[in-house]
Amino acid sequence: VLIRTTLLYLFALILVRFLGKRGVGQLTPIEFVVLIAMGSALGDPMFYPDVALSPPMLVLITVIVLHRFVSMATQRRKRLQSFVEGDGAVLIRDGKVVREALESELVSFDELSMLLRQKGIENLATVRFAALEPSGQLSVFEYNDRNRAGLPLEALLPESGVERFSPNGNVIHPAEYACLGCGTLQSFATGQTFVACENCPDDDWVISLRAPWHKQ
Repeated sequence: VLIRTTLLYLFALILVRFLGKRGVGQLTPIEFVVLIAMGSALGDPMFYPDVALSPPMLVLITVIVLHRFVSMATQRRKRLQSFVEGDGAVLIRDGKVVREALESELVSFDELSMLLRQKGIENLATVRFAALEPSGQLSVFEYNDRNRAGLPLEALLPESGVERFSPNGNVIHPAEYACLGCGTLQSFATGQTFVACENCPDDDWVISLRAPWHKQ
C-alpha cells in the first residue's frame, strides 16, 4: 500500500502542475470537479492491491487533458466561460446589501457578515463594493472615510451585547438606526415607534455605528 500510494501521489503531483497556479489556489467550479475526479480515481488503487494502477492513471490523464481543453475553450469564448465558471455577483454596493444577489447566490446576510468580519471590517457603511467571485472568494473595496454611519457587524453575533430594537417599540434615543437584516439606515426621533424595514423582511434595528451617542 505504501509503494502504490507513493507512486500515485507522485504521479498526481506531476499532473497537478498542469493545472497552473490558479488551479492550486482559488478553485473555480471546473477545477473543483477535477479534484473530485482525481480523488475518486486515486482512492481504490491506493488501498487495494488487486486494483491495477494503469486504469486510474488513464483516468487522471483524461481528466487533466479535458481540463486543459475546457480552459483553452473558455479563454476564447466569453459565454462558455460564464457558463462553465459562473460570473461574479455584487453583494454590497455603496454600503448597502444587494438583497437580490444574496438570494440568487444562496448566501445569507449572516454568512456575508462573517466574511466581512474576517477581513477586519466592523462597519458595513465603509464597504464601497463587495463581490462574490466565481472561486467563492469575497472581494471587498472600502471607502477611505471610516466615519460613515452604518451597521456594526458585531451586532449580528448572538453574544455581542448590542441592544436591538423591534417594531412598535418606542424610540427613547433619537439617532440614526441600522436595519439588522440589510444595513439600511433610518432616523427615528423621540416619541416615534420603530417600524419594519422597507428593504428587507427583517424587523430589528440597532444604533448605527458612528452615531453621535453610540458606544465606541
